[in-house]
Amino acid sequence: MRKKKLLQTANSMAFFAILTRDAIAEKGPKNFQEKDRVLKYLERVERLVGKIRGVIITEV
Repeated sequence: MRKKKLLQTANSMAFFAILTRDAIAEKGPKNFQEKDRVLKYLERVERLVGKIRGVIITEV
């Protein structure tokens, strides 16, 4: 993964982390749909972290 793509992935991860933080800061998810939305954000963050981790490990 090139440097530009790695930065795009990190920016996406930060975006979804902020969305998650904001969703939880609104006094927490109240119903199933809001909880599902937060979980989807967290899954995306986890997937992006895995991509970044894989790139860092293979480059070292």
